[in-house]
Amino acid sequence: MNAYSSSILKPIKNYLKGLLRTNFRGIPSSACSPVQCFICGVADVQKIHAEGRLSVVQCRRCGLTYYTPQPSPEALSHYYTSTDKSSYIASRPEWKWQMTPEWEAQIQHELASLETHWRLHHSPTAPIRFLELGSAYGYVLYVARQRGWDVTGIEPGTAQVEITRKVVGTPVYNCTITEAAPLLSPASYDIIYMSHVLEHTLNPLEVIQTAYQLARPGAILVIYVPNGNGLQARHSFIEWEWSGFPDHLYFFGPNSLQMMLTQAGFIPERLWSCLGHSKHEPLFSLIRERLHLHPEEALDSIVDVLGQQCLLSDLRVIARKPGG
Repeated sequence: MNAYSSSILKPIKNYLKGLLRTNFRGIPSSACSPVQCFICGVADVQKIHAEGRLSVVQCRRCGLTYYTPQPSPEALSHYYTSTDKSSYIASRPEWKWQMTPEWEAQIQHELASLETHWRLHHSPTAPIRFLELGSAYGYVLYVARQRGWDVTGIEPGTAQVEITRKVVGTPVYNCTITEAAPLLSPASYDIIYMSHVLEHTLNPLEVIQTAYQLARPGAILVIYVPNGNGLQARHSFIEWEWSGFPDHLYFFGPNSLQMMLTQAGFIPERLWSCLGHSKHEPLFSLIRERLHLHPEEALDSIVDVLGQQCLLSDLRVIARKPGG
């Protein structure tokens, strides 16, 4: 068989293998069901990638990209909490506090910027109640408390919660966002923060609606997600570092993210993209290839423009709850 024939047959063989699979990367196929765009409520999609019965599709109306079928709540919970070799925990054997001075300084800068944005509509001395949804190891909670904020976290991962309680000493609810909501006072938080959380959830709109219930009138909601409309995702989605199933289920672009926020009652105020915590070199190589640039040529000004056009790997938004 020559190289050309092999290149043609390989994707066909992979597709046929996928049809015979009894699980999707650790999730039993019997525990997965087809889904449609939760923003538009229809299945008007184009297929981006297929791995047997598991597909990546994009809504033609709002641009939301997502996997279908998706796991049941029970199957996804098992993936995140079990110690099976294919589980989330098994793929991350070291659970420990790893705050660095550089990281702390970056978080301080981000929170200072958020406080400035919030105080545009509030007293310069008003106290801030801060809620982080998906607080992981508590790095952001730690810095927020240093700023004098009243902080609370919600994190379903037991190992992360234990570390946060031990090292940071802040109150953290060890459960999902919807499970914690009845335990919290409604309309009581000034800043609600979610960094790379929504893409993990089975119902992102429900999460945003819960955040709306917990936010005071005039509060801001801060969301960071992988940019499903960014250059890397559009160039080769399945090779993009944030595309892994079942860790990530939904991929937002500027349009779908703003539409979801508006449906939940929030008013988007600022939208941008940045490099975030993604691996920078694949993006830099792609930019140089597309623009025919020299390998040593500086990319700072180009990256700034791409960020403003929401084409970098990390998509970020600040939205406000009306009133206040």
